[in-house]
Amino acid sequence: MRMKTLATLGVLLAAAVIAGCARSESQEKKIAAPAKVNNAVAPRDEAAQVRGDGAAAEALRRAASDNKHLFVFFFSKDDEPTRLARKTLEQAVRGMGRSAEWMAVDIADAREAALVNKYNVRSAPMPIVLAFAPNGALTGGFLTADINEEKLKGAIASRGMQESMKALQENKLVFICCQGKKTQFNKEAMAGVNDFRADARYAAYTAVVKIDPADAAEKGFLTQLKMDPNAKDAATAILVPPNMVLGVTNGPTSKAAVLKMLASASSGGCGPKGCGPVGCGPVKK
Repeated sequence: MRMKTLATLGVLLAAAVIAGCARSESQEKKIAAPAKVNNAVAPRDEAAQVRGDGAAAEALRRAASDNKHLFVFFFSKDDEPTRLARKTLEQAVRGMGRSAEWMAVDIADAREAALVNKYNVRSAPMPIVLAFAPNGALTGGFLTADINEEKLKGAIASRGMQESMKALQENKLVFICCQGKKTQFNKEAMAGVNDFRADARYAAYTAVVKIDPADAAEKGFLTQLKMDPNAKDAATAILVPPNMVLGVTNGPTSKAAVLKMLASASSGGCGPKGCGPVGCGPVKK
């Protein structure tokens, strides 16, 4: 089965490249602190990772508590192009209403070193804007030419997309389980997912995100996943780091089918250990 890049989640890879965040597998493990994410936001997760006493940590805490996205404007000097870009960002975020806030960070400010170092911002062209969801997931990266309201709105993620992005950034395989009161085979669709994550070999590297197809806020995300919100049967999508859709299954699932799907894609080498954090096929005992 051919994998396809998820356009919306593709912004993660773009943001990482822009900010110079490409790291070795060992480095990723050092910074990828697992976060517990559910229908409510986790106000302290990202700030706890930052562990700084600067304005960035406080802004992340406040945005998470208010369930808002935060756009962080990183700059290195106070020249005319930087001031213009900053003003453009301010106006764009103002036009987004209550869904977002913004703040500026001088990369030379020692109090902000934790966030600057975490995303290796010093190696990026200045100024640069990184967007964070309420749960701390990185949802976009924007250079000066891309700082406008239309493009920034693309970094506003639904609850389901936020959880998926967070898990992918933690190098986890993600099951998107699309089911609700009106879909059939809900229990059967969860069977393979539950069996897979119950296996101790995969549990720590697996995340499950449930989305109700009736939730209008998730329509755009489901469209990206090629999942029909009006389908009669429950559907399950598998995402693998950094931003690939491995496949979508309608109706019942099984652990064997999931492992077969992962194994069939192993030659793609889409992650540090293949198509999943622990490799693409079953681990031999």
